[in-house]
Amino acid sequence: MIRSVSSSSLPWQSLTTFTATTTLHDKVWRVVNNLGLVAAGISLYAIASRRIRQLHPAFSYAGYLILALTLRKIIAIGIGYLVYPATRFPKRTLADAETIASENLRKEGFTIQKLTLHKSGVSYDAALIYHSSTASNGKWSLHALGNGMTMEGSMEKISTKNKLHGANTLLINGPSVGRSGGFPTRYQEGAGFEAGLQLLEQAVEATRILLHGFSLGGGMLAEAALAHNFNTDNVKYLAIFDRTFSRLSALIAALLGSFATPLCSLLDVELDTVFGAKNLKQLGIQQIIIQHKDQSNPTDGVIPDSVSLASHLEEDQTRSFFKSHEIFHNDPLPEGLEADLDGSIRDFFTDS
Repeated sequence: MIRSVSSSSLPWQSLTTFTATTTLHDKVWRVVNNLGLVAAGISLYAIASRRIRQLHPAFSYAGYLILALTLRKIIAIGIGYLVYPATRFPKRTLADAETIASENLRKEGFTIQKLTLHKSGVSYDAALIYHSSTASNGKWSLHALGNGMTMEGSMEKISTKNKLHGANTLLINGPSVGRSGGFPTRYQEGAGFEAGLQLLEQAVEATRILLHGFSLGGGMLAEAALAHNFNTDNVKYLAIFDRTFSRLSALIAALLGSFATPLCSLLDVELDTVFGAKNLKQLGIQQIIIQHKDQSNPTDGVIPDSVSLASHLEEDQTRSFFKSHEIFHNDPLPEGLEADLDGSIRDFFTDS
């Protein structure tokens, strides 16, 4: 069982929950979706009982349309589960991994503060991990993990590495992963990380925030970036897109065939990392893009170079590229490149 911090000199260290601000647009769509489910149930009953024939044609057509839209959403959720296997990991296995990692971190002087993030009716399981030597310095790293990764399995390695950079760690499980609620839909895949940004800016009062998105996490981070109102006047940001795709539809099309592109648009399962990265550029937020590049073997083992994020972006004053034929999707970064990346991160957290 993970203990929450009960007392400290920093107000945020007593938090166990945080409710993120939701826009009016999101609230309206939440109500529409909830009413749509009720209407779909009524329509299904009317069709099954053949009573829909007794209705005015306009109402019967509306019933069929509502059912079609509901079916579209169900299919989209199904696709979400397919591309996000971490949603299928047993909760008991993750809890055991969390217990082991937490005990190891505590032996090294870390505090693991579990809390629940709430946004638009969905709860996300999260953890603030910090050391007594860094807790009050305002430097934080927020991580969106890959499709087969979880907070529980990554917290020890990531938080130990962040401490070397003088930073604290915020980890969040995506929708339907571990104790997180919701479904792996486009909105909910970004909403949890957008809530995490609000937590760091508003409650923790961070002054420097590193955003690290690995693989699918890069796409989820891009969705969060598109929805978030960045506080660039008071916070310095660095975004790292690590071995991620340009657009989810492009990746699926490259792996399964071109029919997938219109299907992703129809079902609204797109994750547009290119759009998210360009939005960050407009805000003047520094970015690092880590990507495989090799003409003789144009894939990192998972993502073809042609649909990688780097292949759709240009280098400029706010964007740096770390490319190598030695970068592979599920392997550690090459030693020299890892050292260069560590130097860039260290500079971000120490430069005035």
